[in-house]
Amino acid sequence: MRFVHHISLFVSLALAQSNSSSAVYPPTGVPKVPDDYTLVQIGLFYPLSWSSVVKNETTIAKLFDLIPQGIAYALRIDKRQVFISQLKPYSLAKNSDTLALLYVPDSLTENLGGQLNIGTSLLYTNPDRDVMEIMGYVDPYIALFP
Repeated sequence: MRFVHHISLFVSLALAQSNSSSAVYPPTGVPKVPDDYTLVQIGLFYPLSWSSVVKNETTIAKLFDLIPQGIAYALRIDKRQVFISQLKPYSLAKNSDTLALLYVPDSLTENLGGQLNIGTSLLYTNPDRDVMEIMGYVDPYIALFP
């Protein structure tokens, strides 16, 4: 829990530096991504709607930490191979889903897309309870590619 508290202090700075209504960026900045990576988006529905997420530094810190873990587990790669670039609203609607924009290896995007609609896939069955809870809010109806 100490890690989440520590990262939430950095998220405070990221929120102050970004327009909180349009996007939130990682506390370490937008990552430098290898050429053979593809941008994907993962939508999260209520209670992780944008209007709730953007107001809560602890939730933001958890999403920046846990979503890459969930994606990495699903793809059977190291979490350092998943780069989260931002969180933003799916639409301008009041209770819009939250989008996590991430970069994953090109060769694994089809694998990830295939897991979105299978509730028993690795994407949703992480052995870490906190990761599994966050991944349980993935909205499979939002397209994988922005």
